[in-house]
Amino acid sequence: MQPGMQSAPVVRFGAFELDLRAGELRKHGLKIKLQEQPFQILLMLLEQPGQVVTREQLHQKLWAEGTFVDFEHGLNAAIQRLRTALGDTADNPRFVETLARRGYRFVAPVYGVPSLQETSAVVRSTQPASQSPERPRPQRTWHRLGALVSVVLIVAGLGWWQLGRKATAPELRIMPFTDFPGWKINPTFSPDGKQVAFAWNGESRENVDIYVKMIDAGGPVRLTTDPAGDDDAAWSPDGRFIAFRRLYTAGRCDVLIIPAIGGAERRLAQTASWEVPGFAIAGLSWSPDGKFVAMVDHGIKAVSEQTGEKRVLSSPDPLFYDYRPAFSPDGRTIAFARSRKPGDNFTAVFVQALGPGLTPLGPPRQVTPTLNGVGGLAWEPSGRTLLLSSLGVQGHEFRRGIIWRISVSGGEPIPLPALGQSIASLTIAPKGDRLAYTRMPLRGHNIYEIQLAGSVGGKDLPRPIASSAEDDYSPQFSPDGKRIALVSARSGSLEIWVCASDGASCSPVTAFGGPEVGSPRWSPDSRQIAFDSVKYGEWDVLVADLEGGSARRLTYGSSNKARPGWSADGQWIYFASESDRTGESQVWKMRAKGGPAVQVTRKGGFEAEEGPDGKFVYYAKRGAKGIWRVPAGGGEETQLLNKGAEAQWFLARKGIYLLERETVRGYTLRYIELYSFATRTLSRVVDLPVTAAGVAYNSLEPALTVSPDGRRALFSQMDHAEFEIMLVENFR
Repeated sequence: MQPGMQSAPVVRFGAFELDLRAGELRKHGLKIKLQEQPFQILLMLLEQPGQVVTREQLHQKLWAEGTFVDFEHGLNAAIQRLRTALGDTADNPRFVETLARRGYRFVAPVYGVPSLQETSAVVRSTQPASQSPERPRPQRTWHRLGALVSVVLIVAGLGWWQLGRKATAPELRIMPFTDFPGWKINPTFSPDGKQVAFAWNGESRENVDIYVKMIDAGGPVRLTTDPAGDDDAAWSPDGRFIAFRRLYTAGRCDVLIIPAIGGAERRLAQTASWEVPGFAIAGLSWSPDGKFVAMVDHGIKAVSEQTGEKRVLSSPDPLFYDYRPAFSPDGRTIAFARSRKPGDNFTAVFVQALGPGLTPLGPPRQVTPTLNGVGGLAWEPSGRTLLLSSLGVQGHEFRRGIIWRISVSGGEPIPLPALGQSIASLTIAPKGDRLAYTRMPLRGHNIYEIQLAGSVGGKDLPRPIASSAEDDYSPQFSPDGKRIALVSARSGSLEIWVCASDGASCSPVTAFGGPEVGSPRWSPDSRQIAFDSVKYGEWDVLVADLEGGSARRLTYGSSNKARPGWSADGQWIYFASESDRTGESQVWKMRAKGGPAVQVTRKGGFEAEEGPDGKFVYYAKRGAKGIWRVPAGGGEETQLLNKGAEAQWFLARKGIYLLERETVRGYTLRYIELYSFATRTLSRVVDLPVTAAGVAYNSLEPALTVSPDGRRALFSQMDHAEFEIMLVENFR
């Protein structure tokens, strides 16, 4: 939404806009087809968000007296059409909630309700085109008159509701703060709340640097120009300096400060590592007196702005790591996120009381239940509560774009109005009523198909398949070649889905509504899918039978267990398990019907599957190049290939396919190779075009699959992955 649009007759909720003047429903600016009755039902629900609209009310307003219809069937059909248009479901409602035998309720926040003067436009846009029926019936006139009166009353009610709402609190306004190309991330307000500093990879997207921009005028001003990446800006309390992290490819990280108006940089400290496991963002925070900057360095440490002296604020156990430090407004407490094991979304927020000289007073105290990751953490000015962005909080219904309010004295997190968008980080203005956040890409991964060399049309360009308006990745062909399993967020949360082999007729396998899922793998008979999920707090392996029934949990215990793979006969499932003692990952196997786990590797292993002849188990290791194998019955573990990597290979009947890339004279070449079991040689199968620049070389998301006949390959690719900074006015 551009600034100034709030005066237009538009109702906003989630990613949708209901334009009353045009009579159109739009999502991300694209028109969504909505028939007359679903349109009127939506208006009635928006009239009183959070309140029940009874079935009797809908009957009276949508079907005028004298109209003879099957009301139950007609209403159910209209509600289903509305849900389809909104991408909503009855089982996991984000907008329209069903109350059995009573009615319906609109559960998402609503912004920007129109005045009565737009009523005529709404009426005109929602009336059907004139018709000439063979036998005109009088009740049609009453029906249309009833619809006219209905819309007038609905919009009048919306107007009165808005007047009452404005009397109690100003309207929440959400607008883009940045509207230029590239990634804009991790905003931080100046102390007076009039400027925002952030990281941006620039118009040419060649380097990430720190920029500053006024809220009400002007463009971004670049502060840093070093070839290394700069991020995690934090404004000093007096507004004179900005601290930031400089990330070097060798793994070194410097914390520097620079004048907020530009000038010479000064290195404040060097940390042992630039990346928290599983997170590229660690966070910085100034103490309120401006004397220290909190940073991540094997826990949370505070470094003196004057002397560079470091003071330890948190000391997590070796299997834990802390990040996102945030000093309280009075400086007597520091909050931070703590996670266990790399890549694990099992996370919580802790607070540490501080004494004189920033001395920790006792152990840190956990103030949240289990979280599905922490995107942003910020204190509210009162110092009694924190705001948190997370993809999910244990014990609460999953909703995208939720900000949670946390009392530092304890208690359940309180969900604030959903912003309808995934939030990566957030910041609160020290003065005023503004909040800013990083909006994650509206459209991320997609799945593409390419014909492999030697097949018909082998030189065709990749084409999207099984695509949606949300994230789609980790495709897997079924062994019979008839279906594709994938991970998709098309229902509002990441779930396992199954589609036909051409990408059509997709249906969900899971409906967890929030807990992350991944790595789907088919059983040899194409009747079951094994996958991993954090549904039970840890990463575990689950199995779904496509012929019915809910997914069953296969693995238990405190350690992470992930990346399933099947034995050739379908009797065993391989998976990776991390040691509670060392954190090292090894390959294990378990009967597909359950039972004790049997260790397969002892020199490290993560992603494993049994070969088609059942003689060897092939696997990759975390963070290492190469493919290894071990006899299925046990024996020596040997490296088969020095190419290939976790999530970038696929085991087929004829050999191992590798998703590879290399840089030649400054150009990155991307291609698929095949290691043949028959010839024991590597050969290039197909070159990927420059349009596949976003192909997912991400160890967290298996990216490659090949059809059983070897003619088609599917791969995950990141498209339109632009982060934007959004500004929220009247937040408090």
